[in-house]
Amino acid sequence: MLIFAHRGCHKDVPENTLEAFRIAKELGADGIETDVRADKNGTPILFHDRWAKNGALLSALDIAELRGICGYHVPTLEEALTEMPDIIWNLEIKLPGAVDWSGPLIKRFADQIKIIVSSFVHQEVVDCVRKTGLEGGLLIAHRPLDPPAIFAGMPPQVSTLIWNFETTDAEALKAVGDAGKHNMIYGLCDRKDLSEIAEGGVSAIITDFPERFIAKSL
Repeated sequence: MLIFAHRGCHKDVPENTLEAFRIAKELGADGIETDVRADKNGTPILFHDRWAKNGALLSALDIAELRGICGYHVPTLEEALTEMPDIIWNLEIKLPGAVDWSGPLIKRFADQIKIIVSSFVHQEVVDCVRKTGLEGGLLIAHRPLDPPAIFAGMPPQVSTLIWNFETTDAEALKAVGDAGKHNMIYGLCDRKDLSEIAEGGVSAIITDFPERFIAKSL
């Protein structure tokens, strides 16, 4: 089972920063989950919210302005992939139409780095895997009546369902596994959470507390 640090390891540093990513890697995380948006110039950047802390929309700011408002170095996607090519990246695409400005960059790194693209906007995942050949994951926050049916009509590279821990169960996870697909879970806080669903089949978790799941940190 792979362990992804959600926005890096950000207990003592800002989330989605190069420092948070380095700490996660040093801790022993297998991968990093991060959020891909764009500044007003279409530069892919790693930032969760669609507005800065002063309320300004990212779509109205360039990267330098955003860094000034935040008071720390908000990284571009290119910086992060260049800085850490030897870890698995789960890139959550936050915006519809993002493949037009992020796809070429992601494709450039695709042969060098293990990358999974994911989104709550499922069409973004489909468009991105078709253009890049990468593996894709569908983020969901609900418990579908028929989980494997979500994959109907999807490219084969869309191979993973990424669940909210609070809305899944072992039966649903097993149904996905039996269909030849994979399960990732986000929102787990400790090993007790994992024990509740592990029998359903989990290939990876995404957590804000990677140190609680990495054996060498216990």
